[in-house]
Amino acid sequence: MNPKRLSLYLFLLCALIGGLMMASNASAGWVIEDVAASGDQGNYASIAVDSTRTIHTAWYDAGVGRLLYSVRQHNGWQTVQVDAGNRGMYASIDINPLNDLPAIAYYAQEDNRPKYAWFDGEAWHTEFIGGATGDIEGDFIDLAFKATGLPYVSYHFDDGAFNDMGLKVGYRDSAGSWHVSGVDTATSSAGMSQFGEHTAIAFSSGDNPHVAYQGDNVFSPQQKYAWYAAGSWDFTVTFDFDFAGIWSDIALDSGDNPYISTWNTETLGQECAAVIFEVADEWTLDNIECGDGDFGAWTSIAIDGNDNLHVAYYGAGELRYALGTASGWTIVTLDDNGGDGNTGAYTTIALDDRGSPYIGYYNQLQKDMMITYLLDPPDVFSITPAEGNNNAVLEDVAIVGDLFETTSTVRLVTPDSKVQVPGTSVVVTSRTNLVCDFDLSDVPVGVYNLEVTNIAGAGVLPDAFTVITDPPDLDSISPEVGANDDDDFTIQLTGTHFTPDMTVTLTRSNEDDMTPTDFVVYNATSAAAVFDLTNALTGEWNVVVETTFGGDTLNNAFTVICGLPAANFDALPKQGQVPLEVQFADRSEATTYCDLTTWAWVFGDGETSAAQRPKHTYQEPGSYDVSLTVTNDGGSDYVVKSAFITVNAPGDDDTTDDDTADDDDATDDDDDDASDDDDLSPPPDDEGPARADEEDDSKSEGSCGC
Repeated sequence: MNPKRLSLYLFLLCALIGGLMMASNASAGWVIEDVAASGDQGNYASIAVDSTRTIHTAWYDAGVGRLLYSVRQHNGWQTVQVDAGNRGMYASIDINPLNDLPAIAYYAQEDNRPKYAWFDGEAWHTEFIGGATGDIEGDFIDLAFKATGLPYVSYHFDDGAFNDMGLKVGYRDSAGSWHVSGVDTATSSAGMSQFGEHTAIAFSSGDNPHVAYQGDNVFSPQQKYAWYAAGSWDFTVTFDFDFAGIWSDIALDSGDNPYISTWNTETLGQECAAVIFEVADEWTLDNIECGDGDFGAWTSIAIDGNDNLHVAYYGAGELRYALGTASGWTIVTLDDNGGDGNTGAYTTIALDDRGSPYIGYYNQLQKDMMITYLLDPPDVFSITPAEGNNNAVLEDVAIVGDLFETTSTVRLVTPDSKVQVPGTSVVVTSRTNLVCDFDLSDVPVGVYNLEVTNIAGAGVLPDAFTVITDPPDLDSISPEVGANDDDDFTIQLTGTHFTPDMTVTLTRSNEDDMTPTDFVVYNATSAAAVFDLTNALTGEWNVVVETTFGGDTLNNAFTVICGLPAANFDALPKQGQVPLEVQFADRSEATTYCDLTTWAWVFGDGETSAAQRPKHTYQEPGSYDVSLTVTNDGGSDYVVKSAFITVNAPGDDDTTDDDTADDDDATDDDDDDASDDDDLSPPPDDEGPARADEEDDSKSEGSCGC
């Protein structure tokens, strides 16, 4: 193979993680993440990395039959559906160099056509590529962008038995129209069924497309290679052997030399991950690693800025990664599924601007979409200053640690993650130092963790920073009036510099303070308190708030008023012969400090009274509804009792109506002695209205307390 130089970055990184050993387990520097685990995720995995080192991946959800896309944010993987309805096989994702946004080419098997999806920064859009032609059009599709931002695709087509099949290449012009042409075709026949499959496309430094694909013929499969130059396509056979051209990929080095990763089944009966390249106009095959059980399948290749080769492939149930340098191949096992194997299919590799690899793959055992990449999260050692007031922007904060990157982000986070303060104007001066600002304006006070991120994750320094504030300033409350019959009254408070530890009380001279039964501080400017105002003294109260940093008072800001009374009454007797004299008793309730002021009785026979405890004589037999309306400073209440008084005709004082003049039984001797349960108790002395906090001793059995 051509001489390669090990990049300084990878050399330093490998030294940090203890080096990469031949066929060794993955070092601590590799991060493995489960992107999607519900259903059957990860078929036809594809990966891309944008200029900010954000990871993008696309794959086919085989359980549902849809195309999914996921991007890694600071809080994990964010996944969306791009297309559905049995569409999404052979997904291939790439980043548009003009806008740094992802696009995906894929096969819509429901339609037997290729499709293209692109993200405009807000939403995904999809369209078909070219027109519907043959029986199969668009499987084994691959996507790559020209430097000008035009997307190109390579894919397989098959017009049916004894018709054309092979490789097509298409591109989308700046007006949004697709132009597709056949690059290499053959006539479908017995023994030739895979011609044009397993395509992969890449661009040279001159922005010309190069394609690797399978060239099947009756006698032997072929690994073929096509390139566009001087306005036309050329193609050649690089190697022919059993299964040649299957699971291949292509990348070009800085000299525009093509390198094709492939699955080689011709080495002493074993199967190998291999790379095909050209030396002195001769194609050469270099086996990276060999084994049994589809070893070396699903290869994917990328070349960094120092012309080092990065190849990911399936290692008989394990995910393998190989780094090709001038010294040869350095190989690691990145994932063996905890020793259970059965992982590493549909491998796909991409490099960031530093040449650091990112690999997507399918865990066949768990049916998960997986990503692995190389780099540890940062270490965070200190922050200076470690305290700031939430009334301004804190500038030039110095943070010391390790493994910082130019794209590192910084934030302060409460332990419960509910409040986050991003660092702004971040300047990474070295791998171990950075400077940033924090806008602490109105940020809740308290102790915060410090987080610094790189593409591998976040490093955390717990309890690193304290936000302080000015004393609270209480501007207003709402409502400003509450009734003293309300046991669940909410007051909203508005102001500034509220803190989670703030307290609120209602105060009044010579009265006990009222504290809330519930209190919540929403943010630095709003809070809410719930008070039990039952039987509170009417009049004006002060509202007092206090925090660790001071307090404030709104004098005479809240007024307690009387609550509504609760009308009720009783009477003796409730039945008897005409004329019937009845003593009525007011049993209404009123809150403390809120005595009743008026009573309005309606006896049901056309007569009324304004007395508190009136006597009334009924002159006609019948059943009478009685009502009472009571009033205090809080308002009025009304109660009516239906058929409350029963007046019998002369000689009939029993409640049972049997149409006799006198149906009294032997138990009623009309002598008003103790054995007569119809005797009337003497009217009680006049007394004031009952209150909610007084016990009603007059409601004993056999007496109305009248």
